[in-house]
Amino acid sequence: MCLYRRRQGVRIDIVRWSVIAMFLLTTASIAVFIFDNWNGWIRYRVEPGTMAYFNRHDNMIGPCKTLLWSIGVMLGDYLMLWRLYMVWSRSIRIIIAPIIGILAYGSCSIFLCSRAFQSAYLNRDDHDYQVTTVLMFSTLALGVLTNLYTTVMIVGRLWWTGRQVQLVGTIVDTPKNWYTNIILAMAESGAMYTIAGLATIITSAAVSNAFIIFACADAIIVGIVPTLLVLLLHVNMVKEKRRNAVTEASGTGFQFSHRARSSSKGEDNDTDARDGSRDIEYQEPSELQKSWYR
Repeated sequence: MCLYRRRQGVRIDIVRWSVIAMFLLTTASIAVFIFDNWNGWIRYRVEPGTMAYFNRHDNMIGPCKTLLWSIGVMLGDYLMLWRLYMVWSRSIRIIIAPIIGILAYGSCSIFLCSRAFQSAYLNRDDHDYQVTTVLMFSTLALGVLTNLYTTVMIVGRLWWTGRQVQLVGTIVDTPKNWYTNIILAMAESGAMYTIAGLATIITSAAVSNAFIIFACADAIIVGIVPTLLVLLLHVNMVKEKRRNAVTEASGTGFQFSHRARSSSKGEDNDTDARDGSRDIEYQEPSELQKSWYR
């Protein structure tokens, strides 16, 4: 087997700056949320009242929260899209569907934010409430479908590459606890996006007060996912053998060249078969192989 490593500098830069931007947006979202609740429940509790404060049409805090949430979700989804692109060995075809989904619900988010700011700026109620409701649920539904597709494709690819690594004889130190495997899969595939989106849709359709809790928790979840990605891939959260094997299997190209075993090496072949070992040759990539990744 010829195994060659790709340059990792671009990956680290993308992850680092994405995490910084998303944490800034998460911090801003939490600060705006705390300020809004402090105004509603403490400052204006008596006059004009908590419910009257939250129902004001000229309140610009609500549209600001929507805008920060939309930008954070878009950045997180582009980060997961990049992860899908790298896991599938930079395949363009595999990311066409999620790109269409991101553009679709990104457009819905833009229209939703523009209507919210227009309603707050003009100090009037949104007369076409059904359009706003359709935009909100369309944004959530498209986001969940896109994240579900990305999650399934990343988990499936990592499982397949892990199987291939084991078949060629590389030792993969997998965690023995099943819950550890689930946590690692959720962190690396971004499954928490899908869980948060489904919970938001269900609580919204049920007209439950829990919708407010999930809607406010989305910003925090958006900030947690890239953090776990960094811990998982770049800060040695996972044991070294498993991290190197799975990362190289999912992020690099493979070229299998098993050496034919002839019967003339009888004793050597029997010894290798008993030991379960296989020879691995580390070779420099050819000029054609190098041109694939330029």
